[in-house]
Amino acid sequence: MNRFHITSPGEPMQLRTALNKDLMNYTVLGIVLFSFFISEISTYYLSGGTVFFLSHFFYLPIILAAFEFPRRGMILSTLIAAIYLAIIYWHPLTDLSGLAAATMQFYVFVSVGVAVSFLSGSIKQSEKRFKDLADLLPQSVFEIDGQGTFTYTNRSAAGMFGWIGGAGGNGRNIRSIVVPEDRERLTGDLARSAHANGSISNEYTVVTSDGMECPVLSYIRPIFQDGKHAGFRGIIIDITERKLVEDSQKQLNRRLTMINEIISAATSATDLDRCLDSSLEKILSLTNFETGAIYLVDEPHGVATLRILKGVSDEGRGRYLESMGTIRLDHQEYSRVFSEGKPRYIEYDSNGDTQSPFLADGAGILSFAAVPLIAEENNVGALFIASRRRYRFTGDETMMLEAVGRELGNAILCNMLHDKLAKANREANLYLDIMAHDINNANTVMLGYAEMLRMTDDLSIQHCAERLLTNVQQSVKIIHDVSTIRKIHEREAALKPIELDRTIQGEIDRFPDVRVDFEPTGATVLADELLSDVFANLIGNSAKFGGVGVAIAIRVDEENSHYVISVEDNGPGIPDGEKPHMFERFRSGTSTRSGKGLGLSICRMLVGDYGGTIWAEDRVPGSAGEGARIRFTLKKAIDGTTSPEGSL
Repeated sequence: MNRFHITSPGEPMQLRTALNKDLMNYTVLGIVLFSFFISEISTYYLSGGTVFFLSHFFYLPIILAAFEFPRRGMILSTLIAAIYLAIIYWHPLTDLSGLAAATMQFYVFVSVGVAVSFLSGSIKQSEKRFKDLADLLPQSVFEIDGQGTFTYTNRSAAGMFGWIGGAGGNGRNIRSIVVPEDRERLTGDLARSAHANGSISNEYTVVTSDGMECPVLSYIRPIFQDGKHAGFRGIIIDITERKLVEDSQKQLNRRLTMINEIISAATSATDLDRCLDSSLEKILSLTNFETGAIYLVDEPHGVATLRILKGVSDEGRGRYLESMGTIRLDHQEYSRVFSEGKPRYIEYDSNGDTQSPFLADGAGILSFAAVPLIAEENNVGALFIASRRRYRFTGDETMMLEAVGRELGNAILCNMLHDKLAKANREANLYLDIMAHDINNANTVMLGYAEMLRMTDDLSIQHCAERLLTNVQQSVKIIHDVSTIRKIHEREAALKPIELDRTIQGEIDRFPDVRVDFEPTGATVLADELLSDVFANLIGNSAKFGGVGVAIAIRVDEENSHYVISVEDNGPGIPDGEKPHMFERFRSGTSTRSGKGLGLSICRMLVGDYGGTIWAEDRVPGSAGEGARIRFTLKKAIDGTTSPEGSL
């Protein structure tokens, strides 16, 4: 079975470093042994042939071998001890006690070698475990000395930067892997960390083994040995993906901000032309383009018409209007935009020419974008922006422009619909005014003739005249109610203090033939001039449905921050089943004299606009046939000021 080992880019150099270290250890061991034999030979000749066996010399090679080579060291230390024992046995002057001492010394040497080898093995095993764990980390782990030279790096660091240093090697300086503009900052961070004996974290840009610049986040902590600063250890985390996400988020936020600003400019305008003008001005300022135009599609005529143009001189404007004032929807250059609803981007190429010759003809335009304005899947126009600068549209910019096209298209459609609605409303009001004027003229004539007929002696003619007069008055009332409803929807003034006594008394005076009891209270409420219509409708309803001799009473009661106004009569009352619905528009009662249901609906609309509520109840609780009471609330006017929250 084949066995594969995947190496990182720095592993060959690390392997050579390990081999060099082993060679150095063997060399040191050999030098020690050689020095021992030289010292013995020198002693032999200097002493005139006397042999001295310095057993303590054997400890150094035994300990060195056992420490540097945990497994092989036991064999080497035993071999050295055996050499010592053999020399003692070989010497002719060695007696029995000398042999016994040498044998004991042999076992001591072996024991020391085994103990040191065991301890060294544990230490090296722990070191290997640490290195293996460090190699498993996706982050780059490192140690540097006090001068910033790498003394240890894990596999991830080797993969990211290539071989940058390790124990026994000539490592690179940590400043060499950082881009020049970040080196001074890194040096300052290291100095502050060593001075404060604390961790630091910061972002830097490093150069990887393939020459690419990469953003990283580094955590570094100083190393102190015997109270002295010896270097640093730390980790380096590649944050390229995080930076890409952050940049993407920034681009998204920029797009959203730009779109929001353009939408705000478009929606704050009061008409379509102002919407287009403010939107184009905002787009040009945010995109840094000099020239822009907005076209609106005219489907019936098969053309797109220029509605707004900015960034063009007076002379250039004349030429532009002549050649580009209207564009056919099937124009060869723009059919993609107007007919298919797809954007078009024209950029300056490497030869100094644009892809579309007609753009550069006398205009110096080098970059151009035509973006369709889409609303509800319909193309309502196009946005043109152009620049005399060399420009390349990025993916984010094209996405942003197309999003702007959609949002601006929706804003334009809303403004167009608003303009159509306003025009239709004006036409409807015109027709309503004409109809009301003509009907009122006819009613005035009919009222005159009805009054003349009432003065005849023929009772049947008088009866017909009375009925005619009643119906004409009802027609006048309906026209007045319709006019009041229109005023309610059109008014824009804020609520203001209204004197309640004057308003009520003014409406009572309009019914001279009806008995109305009212005690002035001096109350002032938040309302407007249409408040009188509430009392006109309520008094009129009581007079109409209360019967002959009906008595009406109006009462104003103060409750906390509002007033409760009651208009009651002693007429036939209101059935319980009709009370919840009587304020609905076009809801008529069951009486033979029921109206068209507009008057009470107007009362509800006005009271609601004033911030109050209105309801119906029995004048005598539990007795629906003994009269009706209409009650509603109005807010107090404090110190004669207007009410912002009561704005209409």
